[in-house]
Amino acid sequence: VWLMGHSNGAVSVTEFYKYLQKNKEENLISGIIYSAGRNRASFKNNTDLPVLFLAHEKDGCSNTTIANSRSVYDKLKKTSKAKVEYVYIKGGEPEAMDPCRSGYHMFHGAGEEVYKAIDSFASEFYPTEHP
Repeated sequence: VWLMGHSNGAVSVTEFYKYLQKNKEENLISGIIYSAGRNRASFKNNTDLPVLFLAHEKDGCSNTTIANSRSVYDKLKKTSKAKVEYVYIKGGEPEAMDPCRSGYHMFHGAGEEVYKAIDSFASEFYPTEHP
């Protein structure tokens, strides 16, 4: 089972994983996609599972800063034995709405780029054979 949390959802998946760690059930999760994570999302030092970080390079949401997600990534990269990767999404389009609920933050118009980043990361753990 892989979990994906986007924005506030990144807080949910990291807190759920901490709950599993506390109850010695962390083996129930195989990996996490941490997407445009809210600034208060974090991992414990003993997190040891594959994590893909996604962020749009032009995300204008003040609640999900790249500086914060890079800090969480850097810390996890130093302590985890598992693969931890950070991917910047470059495509997509802005929208004239709340930057925390639209546009680059929501990967508007960049769905294929996001899908390919996730597929590329996950395929390292679950390779598929094509005829």
